[in-house]
Amino acid sequence: MKLPTEFELSDGITTFRVRFDYDKGEREWFDAKEGVGSPGYGPEANITEVNFGGGWMSPEVFPQLDLEACEVEILDKLAKIEEEFNDLRP
Repeated sequence: MKLPTEFELSDGITTFRVRFDYDKGEREWFDAKEGVGSPGYGPEANITEVNFGGGWMSPEVFPQLDLEACEVEILDKLAKIEEEFNDLRP
């Protein structure tokens, strides 16, 4: 399934669009025979561009924007899309 890389968000006053990179994360695993593994890590979204209607700009241009809250909202939206997709599978 191909997930979106752009969403419309709102800060309660203004609606804006964000583009982001998404990493699903990785489950913890270990191969005792090979002696390799990974401690695992959770999903992550990183906003790369923001558009308040004047074109795409770096998120650093908008210091008032709570990037962490936006990234949490993105992860929630992506989780919901994946959940709905999985519910449709037989």
